[in-house]
Amino acid sequence: MGNGIMLSASRCGLVVLASAACLFAGSTASAEEPCDPDTLWCSNGQMKQYKESENQDRFQGDIDTHWIPKCPAGKADAQEHCKDDQKIQFRAQVAYDRIKKTDANPDPPPLYMIDMNKGAWLDARWPDPEFIQLSVRPGGGSDGTFRVAHTLTPEIGLYINAGIAYEGEIKLDANSLIKYLPNSEFKYAASGLVKFRPWAFESVKLNVKGTDLSTSKLFGITFQQIGDIIGAQIGGVIEGSFNFNATTDTIFSYQTTQITIEGVTGAIASADGVFEVETPEGDYLEVLGSIGGVIRYQGTIDFMPVISITSVGGLPIKLDIGVGVATVKLPFAEASMPVKFPSEVCHIPLPNVFVPSTKLSYPTTETGSKADKKVSIENTGELGAILTITSSNKQFKVSPTSKEMSPEDQFNLTVTFQPTKSGKQTATITVNSNDPDSPVQTFQVTGIGEGEDLEDDDDDEPGTGKPGASGWGAPDDGCACSIPAYSGTGVGSAALLIGLAALGVRRRRR
Repeated sequence: MGNGIMLSASRCGLVVLASAACLFAGSTASAEEPCDPDTLWCSNGQMKQYKESENQDRFQGDIDTHWIPKCPAGKADAQEHCKDDQKIQFRAQVAYDRIKKTDANPDPPPLYMIDMNKGAWLDARWPDPEFIQLSVRPGGGSDGTFRVAHTLTPEIGLYINAGIAYEGEIKLDANSLIKYLPNSEFKYAASGLVKFRPWAFESVKLNVKGTDLSTSKLFGITFQQIGDIIGAQIGGVIEGSFNFNATTDTIFSYQTTQITIEGVTGAIASADGVFEVETPEGDYLEVLGSIGGVIRYQGTIDFMPVISITSVGGLPIKLDIGVGVATVKLPFAEASMPVKFPSEVCHIPLPNVFVPSTKLSYPTTETGSKADKKVSIENTGELGAILTITSSNKQFKVSPTSKEMSPEDQFNLTVTFQPTKSGKQTATITVNSNDPDSPVQTFQVTGIGEGEDLEDDDDDEPGTGKPGASGWGAPDDGCACSIPAYSGTGVGSAALLIGLAALGVRRRRR
């Protein structure tokens, strides 16, 4: 395989960074059946477990009721109030928040949790020496968990038109309500969970229903308390009370939308998507991947505002909304929130085959006799190697002609020189293997025959590269295939980082 770009400091104490490398992502190829690395013609690695739930206190996007009751057509002013027709209007903006920590509930669940408790498998194949294809293998049908647990946090607006005695808007924000009202933590809580198939691009849906509206009172407050909260003398002008009940029926959904590899242009956005990355030189491939998804939600909110005013400016007056019986069911449009998981490293073993880089020479040998030499062939990779070995000249025979090697293994290949002609004889020994970036490697052998030329044996023989020989056919003598340098001495391991630490490989020679 080719030269390493970053040598591992842990193995050989030297670090060399590449300035750039080419990577690209393609989505036109289809992912094949899951890889079986026992075949040694593909490999895979697992990204770590994913759990996303931290630092989330609120879903993006509030539910806004706007001003209720709505004004008749053409009656609303710029603020959506209708002074002549409605004496009291109500508005709420309701947020989905995390359930608050209290003495009674010291460890509330997170707002949401997406738990893909089995890591993602990336399958690697190398149909071409120039690139490695990576595809995602989805997990089982119930390996993932999507859970939502939320409360409702309201911000309330009131518009009161009591003629010359009082006319204006009152706004009660959630923080002020919680701070002022004793034990007001908006105790509303709704939760649910569903199992799903992780690492797929399918949407999983979760229906979360709140408690019955009649028991879902978020708060109750008097106008005297409202005045204290907003710092105005409302309590001296208006007497009465305000209660607010609300509940929701919401369909939440989670969907993985893309898988990216750091430093790679583009992303996998479908189950049959494939990354293509430049084939590294090394004993393994490491990619830094991340998952992106989206949570969507939509549904209905039922609420019951009960506003009762008994006097304004000391004058008895009765103004009501709700009166304990009127409820409003409001559907709300879909909202969404992106989810990005932390990046994780995926380690994928590869085969890494090395053959001699120098010519093998034999002493002068009598025609008809034999001379054997052994050469070392090594697989430093973390995946086993499959080899087929041939010779371009039947005066040089190889044994064995095929070999399966374990990871980090080596064996001695016997090359036998049996000249049938006098003079200088040469051959190219070709090693075909499952090495991703160097599937064909060669080395040269030469020897001198001495004595009478013998009649050629026309029978096909194994190990010669001729028709009928085992394995792949060898190229013509003098093949210009690249041969990795091989010194026979240890130079440590190499880790290749492509882009922004996107791709790492290790290379080790012994």
